[in-house]
Amino acid sequence: MADGDQTESRQLDLKLSSNSMTAIYRDGILQQITGSLSSLLDNLPADRIAILEDLATSSDGCRPMMLSDQVWLTSALTAEDTTIITVMNTSRLELDEWLEDFHGNRPGILCDRSGNILAMTEAAGRIFSGHSESTLMESLDRVSFAAFTTAAGKCLKGERVRDFTALTEPGQQGRRSLLISLQRVGTRGT
Repeated sequence: MADGDQTESRQLDLKLSSNSMTAIYRDGILQQITGSLSSLLDNLPADRIAILEDLATSSDGCRPMMLSDQVWLTSALTAEDTTIITVMNTSRLELDEWLEDFHGNRPGILCDRSGNILAMTEAAGRIFSGHSESTLMESLDRVSFAAFTTAAGKCLKGERVRDFTALTEPGQQGRRSLLISLQRVGTRGT
């Protein structure tokens, strides 16, 4: 470095395995995509460009992404002008663990726009004990489920949704009144 020159050059050497599903963006522009991620995107009915744009706008951290009726976890890491995105196929257990980390000790359910339950925290499992753990349609009464689907549609469009009350169907613990708060945590339908 010359006197008065405070710039420092850094280089990041990154080796990706051939089966990793990774995309690298610099200043929001796709620089590199692994063959396995490219193949996945080629085999989806969804718009490849739209998915890549969603990945490009990912904030640092781990978030779910719905691709062709399957949930994937995306992990983003940004260093200066470069963002590395990894897409991982996940199990229900891995989604449950992600949701536990995301919600802490609070009850939380990750579901799609149809109310299919993709993951559930232990606290939510205790609340819904005796009810279906696969869909909210079987857990909430008809009016509450209709309110949920309307609110979920708005939430997924990026609209602000007020908290609302809902009733569960009668179960082992009887009917329960719940306060439901919706938050879009991922991209493409979660």
